[in-house]
Order: sequence, then C-alpha cells, then structure tokens
Amino acid sequence: MKTLLVILTNDVSMSFTLSNLLSIMGNAWSFSARNNLISRGSMNSDSEGPIDTCEKSIPFLEALRLGTPLAVEMPASDPEWLAGVVIVPLREAVDLQAKREGWKARVLDRRFRVRWREYDRLRAERDDWDLSPGNGIWEVKQAEVVGEQALEHLLMEWGVPLENLTYLWKTKLPE
Repeated sequence: MKTLLVILTNDVSMSFTLSNLLSIMGNAWSFSARNNLISRGSMNSDSEGPIDTCEKSIPFLEALRLGTPLAVEMPASDPEWLAGVVIVPLREAVDLQAKREGWKARVLDRRFRVRWREYDRLRAERDDWDLSPGNGIWEVKQAEVVGEQALEHLLMEWGVPLENLTYLWKTKLPE
C-alpha cells in the first residue's frame, strides 16, 4: 500500500495510508457531528438517543437559541387576572430548513418578540381558548429585540426576574 501522507515533527514521524486517513477523518467527523447535535439540543451527551425535552430540560439560554419560547409569571394589576411575560424567538430561514431535516437550528443572534400580558384568570383556568386581545387578554407591553444582550436589557428594564424564567408550558399562562 502506498503512503499518502507523511507528517514530520521534532521527535516523531508518522505516515498514513488512505484507509488510515479516511478512518481518522470518519471518527473525527462523527465526533464533530455528535457534538453539533448535542449543542443543538437534538442529543443528550449522556446517551446515544434524542433528548426528551419534557424530561430533561436544556438550559434556558440554549432553549432560546433553539427557538423555544420561555415565560415568567408576573404580579397582575388585579387579583382576578393572571399576568406574565412571554419571550417568543422568531423563526429564521435556517429554522425551516432544520425542521424539514428533523433537527433544531441553534441561532446565536436571534430576534425575539416579548409580550407582557394580563389574562382573565377564570377563563384561563377553565381552559377557555377563546381568548383574544381585548377579550380576555390585555396587552401591557410589547417589544421586539435582536440578540441576547438586547433581550436581557429589555427584561431588566421591565423588572422581569430572570431567575424565574421557565418553559411556557410550565406556567399557567394561556399562550
């Protein structure tokens, strides 16, 4: 077999055949691909399979990068109402491609729509999904920001306790 590549260093000389080189590259690719899937949230680093996001929560910042909405319940202006801030990462073109291919895109400089709303507590607790702005939902504040730093700045400006952020489905907010 012919030598394809020779590497010379101060103390060691190594030569690789084509099959050795392809084997090394294949192992490096699979390691890189696996880490990429882990960073996207598609795989858990402790196992070979996909993450069950209902059972294993990925960190909240990573959830936002992956396009997962987050929320925090806030004090309402009336005891008959629920209130909360919902952060919705806006979809990018890469999200559509990722969805077609069966993975989630990790976008570092995502755009976010942030809404502070109040809800009719009785209708929300009855699972009355016929809520709409002006009819069970009252918009307190709304903004759109680009990037994680702008998002953090907005949330701090609004007085949102960042330590209370959680997944939207874990709140009582009817979104």
